[in-house]
Amino acid sequence: HRVNTLAVSCDYVCRTGPFDHYGKIADVTSKDRDSAEWRNGAYKASVEKYKAFKGSGEPERLVSGSDDFTILVWNPIENKRPIKRLTGHQQAINH
Repeated sequence: HRVNTLAVSCDYVCRTGPFDHYGKIADVTSKDRDSAEWRNGAYKASVEKYKAFKGSGEPERLVSGSDDFTILVWNPIENKRPIKRLTGHQQAINH
């Protein structure tokens, strides 16, 4: 299983950071990204979003895609072995 791609279950939360689907940060009126208000608001929004994800009770998952047409699902906190192998893809898994 040569790994071509990795994804974690909190990927969307980490990628979008403090922003909502409109590209705005709640409770931040300043548009100056260098201001302390903007930075503090962005930090608070990011932490709240991540805590909401982690508070859902779902464990962190990792998936790896390979050029052998398989995806492996991992629970890296509990075990070093994959918990599931997904087969049947028609091409290498690249993204």
